[in-house]
Amino acid sequence: MTLRLVSVPAPVRPLEAALGALSAFDPMSALLDVPGGPRVVTAGVLRRVPPGPGLAARAKAALADVAGDAHLVGALPFASPFREVTPEPPFDALAALGLVLPRLSYELGDGCATLTLCHADGDPPAHVLAAALAAIDRARPPGAGSLLGIAVRPLPAMRYQQMVEAALGAIGEGRLQKVVLARRTLVTAPRPFDPASALSRLTDEPNALRFCVRAGELAFVGASPERLVARTGLDVRTEALAGSARRSDDLVGDPKERAEHAHVADAIAERLGRLCDVLEVASTPEVRAVARGVHLRTPVRARLREPVHVLDLVSALHPTPAVAGTPNDVALALLSALEPVPRGLYAGPVGYCDARGDGDFWVALRSGLLAGAEAHLYAGAGIVRGSDPAREHAETEWKLRTMLHALGAADAPPRTSEAAPLLGGRP
Repeated sequence: MTLRLVSVPAPVRPLEAALGALSAFDPMSALLDVPGGPRVVTAGVLRRVPPGPGLAARAKAALADVAGDAHLVGALPFASPFREVTPEPPFDALAALGLVLPRLSYELGDGCATLTLCHADGDPPAHVLAAALAAIDRARPPGAGSLLGIAVRPLPAMRYQQMVEAALGAIGEGRLQKVVLARRTLVTAPRPFDPASALSRLTDEPNALRFCVRAGELAFVGASPERLVARTGLDVRTEALAGSARRSDDLVGDPKERAEHAHVADAIAERLGRLCDVLEVASTPEVRAVARGVHLRTPVRARLREPVHVLDLVSALHPTPAVAGTPNDVALALLSALEPVPRGLYAGPVGYCDARGDGDFWVALRSGLLAGAEAHLYAGAGIVRGSDPAREHAETEWKLRTMLHALGAADAPPRTSEAAPLLGGRP
């Protein structure tokens, strides 16, 4: 069955307003606001490419008979983007959704907007376009007021610091050089959280991908500062983003942060170098400012020796030591044993790809799962020899503030902590 695209001019609205409009039109929706790239909201699912083996080949097949420049969009789970997924709460089926070919796409340009409908061969259903255009025309920016009665329930500081101490023990034994440990904070409110409102508060994140993947009342939302990999033809862009602090003065001269960063930069260069004729890695990391802190960043550019689908590049790079550790397999086993809850989509790839194999995927950081009146927020820190447990916990605190701010909960005092075992072990 051949699918075709028809595009019409659309009212110019903020992306988060369009998300609200099209989410009411269809409960399966997404938003990608790529720095210097596409700014798009999608709704509906014509085809789905779930996580599992042969992801790139299946993605290519899903777009093979689409007459036009269609894209697959979505988010992939941290632990198993290239294996079949067994849904786990709280992400449930959202983590198994994978990449989708949307029915509707709303894209913002420079002072203009376009609505595109993907439809079966033949005349496009005019009533679908008309209804979607009317919904967008009525859309207004969501309110950004704080909710009253919000409760924030973090993992106790002592428990996270015990996780760090256990990781330091493994590092001291020579089992690995680095591991990234994440924790979850549970936020509850008297009424459901609105993903569009949360996204409207994330516009102050410089150089970050704003994203949302939504299925009914479940919405995975964030503003990630870290690109995993982008491909245009044979040209590839990626970056090492590791080493974090609240201020640049605390970061540049810190040997622990530089060591943590070096693990990531070296691993990316080694993995990408196998596929490229040209590999350009900056000799000195730069400081990348985010809304509530700074990171060390090493930009990497490369040229493939032959075409490689962007999803195969994702497979080669993910997970980098920025979100897992070194060696990769040992770090994954350790974080799985120590972290109290599964990561779900947190720190997994999020982005888009097209029929040519081009695309852009980011690491789903500074993110959270909104599930009605509950929000599950995630943050992590890289542990290397010399890490201080209290300092690593403080790093996760300031990283969490991005999504607490997005939910209007930045000033809410912590309440009773969520239940979790003292040293890992999934509840």
